[in-house]
Amino acid sequence: MSIKNIFITISILNVMLLSCNPSRKVVEKTIYIGAETKPCQLGEMQANCLQAKWTKDQKTWENFGQATDIEGFKYENGYQYELIVAETKIKNAPADASSVRYKIVKQVSKIKVNSANQNDVGDVKTIYIGAATKPCQLGEMQANCLQVKWTKDQKTWENFGQTTDIEGFTYENGYEYELIVKETKMDNVAADAADKKFKLVTQVNKVKSN
Repeated sequence: MSIKNIFITISILNVMLLSCNPSRKVVEKTIYIGAETKPCQLGEMQANCLQAKWTKDQKTWENFGQATDIEGFKYENGYQYELIVAETKIKNAPADASSVRYKIVKQVSKIKVNSANQNDVGDVKTIYIGAATKPCQLGEMQANCLQVKWTKDQKTWENFGQTTDIEGFTYENGYEYELIVKETKMDNVAADAADKKFKLVTQVNKVKSN
């Protein structure tokens, strides 16, 4: 067998061995990173952990790890991120090492969160506002309600409240908005009052409706 044929055979065998290696499986996932880190315990080490959500609808942030635990990601405090990452599961990892590794595939967005809202990052969420209000009933009062969606994939708009119900937001009819808002749950509210209040953090976009 010639040297060229031997080289080709070895290359083919290497590809086959890599493709059959069950120790690593790569999956792409979307992850949302919060605007601040929080003290956490990583093994025997005190650290500052990134705060993460795995879906936009996830209610609370969870500890993820350090900023260096996502290869290629440069974290800046005060910003929220949407990332696509490659997740690789490592079989037979050492007892003191993570069995999962992450590498950034794409940074979808990086959005500034006002410093005044840093401590409330757990309540920050995205909301989509429709281009027209609709008549609605708020308690005993007739009003014109904003139309909202809580995810991009939500099929139908729903009544939200009046334009003044998002503090700091100026609504203009005929435009659709993507907003990041701070949601605060209110305790012991009156029966005819809302149990949540909203405050604008960032206006991501404002698009003229056709």
